[in-house]
Amino acid sequence: MTIKRKVIILTGGNSGLGYEALKQFLTHQTPYHIILPVRNPTSAQPTFSELEVPKQHIVESTKLDLASFDSVWTFVSWFLQKGLRLHILILNAGVVFTELGKTADDYERTFQINHLSTFLLAQLLLPHLLISGPGSRIVFVNSALAGRGEGPKLEVDNLDGSKKYDGMLFYRNSKLIQMLCAYHLDKILEKEVVKVQGEGGKIEEKRKVTVVTLDPGFVPSTNLYRGYHWFLKFLMRSFVPFTRTPQQGGTVIVKSSISPTLENRNASWVNEYCGIARSSDESYDEEKQQYWWDLTCDIVGLKDKKSDHS
Repeated sequence: MTIKRKVIILTGGNSGLGYEALKQFLTHQTPYHIILPVRNPTSAQPTFSELEVPKQHIVESTKLDLASFDSVWTFVSWFLQKGLRLHILILNAGVVFTELGKTADDYERTFQINHLSTFLLAQLLLPHLLISGPGSRIVFVNSALAGRGEGPKLEVDNLDGSKKYDGMLFYRNSKLIQMLCAYHLDKILEKEVVKVQGEGGKIEEKRKVTVVTLDPGFVPSTNLYRGYHWFLKFLMRSFVPFTRTPQQGGTVIVKSSISPTLENRNASWVNEYCGIARSSDESYDEEKQQYWWDLTCDIVGLKDKKSDHS
């Protein structure tokens, strides 16, 4: 008998919150085929070999370097060749750096990894989520930092960080811009519905793909802050109140990915306590949503996905 598994792609699944989410998925009875794209599969293999994978699940990893648009395209081509459906896309990989560094595409690392390449990956995989719907889901692992301070302050002529650089500002803005684009994507997908028979024979409209954006809370023990000096890491881990554990953060990711209460909802923001909440006022600014959506489409080479301004 062939087991029908739900297919999950989980970025950043080899450490931190992603790894905790992976372990929690493997405790479920629902059969999953979990694909883990990582920057260095060889280095990640010892970590994955420690997993106890029940027989109803499949776990595999392959290469994806989010610091390279070419790598995103290569990964998507690899996935297409497998002939699998895709039910859940969890965009968890994220970085923050204190020193300026550029990608192969000549963008600042934080901005490309956290937003540009993540956006490209979501767009290229979206048709496969639509085919698998209703009930498919895109999950953006974001941050409450996106709602703090003023922004976005990233100038179009400084996306490589060469004019001035503040690592935390680039991180904060990468997450805000990700959220703006996630909400814009949500509006686009509102129109992608199917009619299904609900309880009592009533015909209902169901979204093919639900978009969820979440804040896992402040988890200083993850690899997110690997670019920081050891003393700053020590301070964050020891003295910042209200920190969350990787296990708690992983739970937010898992629940945001499969909870029935989020299905068919519009623009869901899930907080660190797994509650549905409201994100920052700025994140709902439709002009900013459209501006950063269109600019991102231009940057990643998806001009045909730009907003219809007519």
